[in-house]
Amino acid sequence: MTDQPSGAPLNREEILVLLKEKKLVIEPIDEQSFSQYAYRLKPSEVRFTYRGQQGQVKTEILSLKDSPFELEALAHCVVALQERILLNPGFVGQLFPSSHCIEKGLILTVGRIEPGYDKALVLGVFNASRIPTTLSNETEIARISICRATTLSTPLQQHPGAYIENVDTMRAFAQE
Repeated sequence: MTDQPSGAPLNREEILVLLKEKKLVIEPIDEQSFSQYAYRLKPSEVRFTYRGQQGQVKTEILSLKDSPFELEALAHCVVALQERILLNPGFVGQLFPSSHCIEKGLILTVGRIEPGYDKALVLGVFNASRIPTTLSNETEIARISICRATTLSTPLQQHPGAYIENVDTMRAFAQE
């Protein structure tokens, strides 16, 4: 791998090396989803909350495998991603909205994946436009860039108390 500063996104070739060395897991993986510095992510299901006829709060989960979902204008939902991503210590994943979302007026709550995180990846999606938009299992909803985190100059240090259990792991890795 090239000698890039901490926080710089890895390129496609560097990501493929990490996958081969099993320092990074992306499941399922689609070779067509790689761009030069990111991997395209797609939704698998949509979760949304609404009030029932008697005023009770209800949550529904819809799979996008069989049919798309129409997100109403000015509405919010939670989207679970198809991909499972697992990072070894020394790497973080930075999620960001795809240009598709920006063009459609979708606002995403995205963030960072810490090393060792192995739970479902979910994003908040708000349709800020005045027209409904359709989400399907083929919609490019977000992208992830993989970055080195070999020093404490990463965003980890800038948020005291956040992800504190990983600070010792990061310090040990930085000293290797």
